[in-house]
Amino acid sequence: GNYGSFQIHSITSKSTLFAFNRWGATRSGVTDIGIGNSPEGQPDWTFEQNAEQYSLKKLSILARASQSVQAGVSNLASALPDAEGYHLLYSIDNIANRPNYRSNVPYDYDHSIFTETGSFERVAYYLELTSSTGTEWIWVSMPTFTPDAKMLGVPIMSSKAVFQETINDMNVYSNREGLEGTGLEGGIEFWPNSYTTADASGMPGAVDNLYDMGDTMTTGHYGSMQLHAHTLGHGVQLLSFNRWARSSTDRCDIGIGSNTKTGSHPDWTTMQNCEQYTVKKLQIFIK
Repeated sequence: GNYGSFQIHSITSKSTLFAFNRWGATRSGVTDIGIGNSPEGQPDWTFEQNAEQYSLKKLSILARASQSVQAGVSNLASALPDAEGYHLLYSIDNIANRPNYRSNVPYDYDHSIFTETGSFERVAYYLELTSSTGTEWIWVSMPTFTPDAKMLGVPIMSSKAVFQETINDMNVYSNREGLEGTGLEGGIEFWPNSYTTADASGMPGAVDNLYDMGDTMTTGHYGSMQLHAHTLGHGVQLLSFNRWARSSTDRCDIGIGSNTKTGSHPDWTTMQNCEQYTVKKLQIFIK
């Protein structure tokens, strides 16, 4: 049957603490509600149908978060001296081929709620990709560009994270040849919007006819999460994760280093190549 019981009792005092009954979908009549034992009838207020006598009936359910244990670096970059002292802030263990992260990111690990604003000085991004030809990875650390940990993850609309700026003192390590250096000057393009190829910020190595390290954010939903190095060659893409804010039918763009495929864009925009990787791990660390 359908009646409905939402009750809490004290075994010690052998009494009802509160009761909310008769709310089942097919029941007719007024619900039962009460605090403590009912003075008449059933102690748990069943059959009372008394809710109409109250002008206000507020039910709130609260939970207190427990401080989780903060994880360190545990990936293919964990042996790097540069990784010492970093703690995991976010992890997506395997990015979906069609992520649709416009309003929410299903992190496998999220420590941002426990991270006080301004409690860290550096941030590191790690991307690991596995395909039929093997695994490649990259670690990029830098001074943090925001004191708010909630703005360091995938820059979805609700995070209000929009960053397009130069970053100094960037350290880069990777198993891909040519992607390594310390104290580099680089850049960041984080936003949930669409963008054009026009170079809006005069980034070194950027051109106006290709999606690269110097694009122009516009309206619409596409998504850009990119890191670049200006002093590692003549402008090099380091980490690119795009097209995660379009729709559940769109495959994302992802890559380590610059995209060198003929006729393509250096920052992997429009590639929709996520499906070629069986592992797409994205992690963010702070210290």
